[in-house]
Amino acid sequence: MSDAKPDMNKKAEIDRGEMDMRVEEIYVSPDTQRDGDTRTRTHETEDTDPHYVPGDQRSESERSRKRSIFAVSLGLVCVLLLTRIIVLSVYFNRTIKEKEELQIRNKNLTKERDHLQEKLSVFGWRYFGSSFYFLSAEQKTWYESRQDCQMREADLVIINSEEE
Repeated sequence: MSDAKPDMNKKAEIDRGEMDMRVEEIYVSPDTQRDGDTRTRTHETEDTDPHYVPGDQRSESERSRKRSIFAVSLGLVCVLLLTRIIVLSVYFNRTIKEKEELQIRNKNLTKERDHLQEKLSVFGWRYFGSSFYFLSAEQKTWYESRQDCQMREADLVIINSEEE
């Protein structure tokens, strides 16, 4: 037996006819050399192995470890995405509930406003464009009308538009 170390980068071409030519990489892993195991391992070439990388001499345990790291990383990404979905779902549900509460409150306030306007109109007051107007059926002079308004803590108005 020879003490010569095998060339781990050596490639040999094997002729299997004109149609099927492939390159095989034969090497002895560092683990087998250290343990005194002189068996060699043959890796399939890129023609038959889609994950083949020329000169790739990683051990199976290293590949397994990298697959495990990938799986754990993928799991963490999934957990983070699921957490994000849950948080957004809670936020969305809370927003919908607040919207419904605001719609109910708006409806109630509209009813209350309409009710107050009805009451005011019984007493001669009308609401228009954020102001209240008192409509009097009595005919008075300008001076008497102004005194009547001031007693109601109001004043005479100048009509600026047809709607008003």
